[in-house]
Amino acid sequence: MNFYRLLNRMDTSAHPQQLQLVKNFAASKACTPCHLLILEQIASQGTQPNLLVAEFLLKASITTALASHSPNYGIISAAIRRLVRLAGLQDSSGSMSDAVYDVFQQAYQIVVGLRDGEYPFEEGKWLTATAWNKSGLASRLGQRSIAIKWMKMGIDLARHFESMKQYVSGMEEYFEHFQKVTGKEPDECSQKDGAPSTSFSGSVSQPGLA
Repeated sequence: MNFYRLLNRMDTSAHPQQLQLVKNFAASKACTPCHLLILEQIASQGTQPNLLVAEFLLKASITTALASHSPNYGIISAAIRRLVRLAGLQDSSGSMSDAVYDVFQQAYQIVVGLRDGEYPFEEGKWLTATAWNKSGLASRLGQRSIAIKWMKMGIDLARHFESMKQYVSGMEEYFEHFQKVTGKEPDECSQKDGAPSTSFSGSVSQPGLA
């Protein structure tokens, strides 16, 4: 780690060396998911942030933790939250980001089948609320298909967290209403260049999740 800190003080020409260094460490027996999270902090918050290395470390941390006989979901959830943030930084399109959505899909695959309480309560709440609120942003921007995609993700996540199940019926009710009100109108993302955007018909006010 001290060697990595030294490389981190160098200019971006050292980035390929950093990536190879962390790959070698991740493959060693001494490596733990916690070590990888610590290195990710160094990689993403240094004077010369290396987002490629940070992404590798977070994904490796999740993979390594899941391979354990007793996965530490505290570490896994922390890595997922950081990965969502990192994916957002790398893609300025916000709610349109496939990279961010891919992280949520991975998170959903992890939580499916877990017993209640295995995945940290606050992190489960954060995942659900973040997905649902991203759909609100997309709907305000006239991006119907993206809004629907994120609503479905929010609802699916809520169903798997006991603490969020109280919100499921309201979310489903809003989702059905949204589909009826917006119909099959093309959204802003699907239109050809130069064509005027089509706003949604009716009025839909989406409740946010805190």
